[in-house]
Amino acid sequence: MCKRLFVLFCFVILIVACQPTEKAKTAEMTDAQRHEIADTIKQAYQDYNNYDWKSDPDWYSKFFVEDNDVSWMGNPGIFVHGVRFLLNKEAQDAAFKSISETRTSTNITILKDYVSVISDTIAVYTYEGKYSITNILGETGPDYPLTVSVVWIKKNGDWKILHYHHSWSDTPIETEEEEAEK
Repeated sequence: MCKRLFVLFCFVILIVACQPTEKAKTAEMTDAQRHEIADTIKQAYQDYNNYDWKSDPDWYSKFFVEDNDVSWMGNPGIFVHGVRFLLNKEAQDAAFKSISETRTSTNITILKDYVSVISDTIAVYTYEGKYSITNILGETGPDYPLTVSVVWIKKNGDWKILHYHHSWSDTPIETEEEEAEK
């Protein structure tokens, strides 16, 4: 009887020890699955970028993680705007209020982008691009360089932004190119 229990115990230990690790589970993703997630992330970013958030007071919950204590400890610092650290929706609203009052749109062109698929629930989207601003008079200004990185997590079946960071230059692209030619 003891021998049977010992063999059964060893068998259970062997089964538990042979379970795939998280690294092995991620490695099991095919290239097609990774490309599908990358395409989904790019579309989710386009949906976020094109969303009419001015007319929807609930816009934040559609795109940002609001309560994921597994992903951070304390306040998430969800948005980095240049050198400003915006900790929550209220901080974002305050930071973008003056911007939204002076422009009708921010026109973004993505020049190079990349999605790093970490797992089937975590991805990082980065891009380099340019943007221009159309003011409330309908006048569009020059293009400025822009870089963005966004950490996405899949929560309850939806891809949400865990952390967003964008940086830009105050020097128009034409001016930078002219100075580089000198």
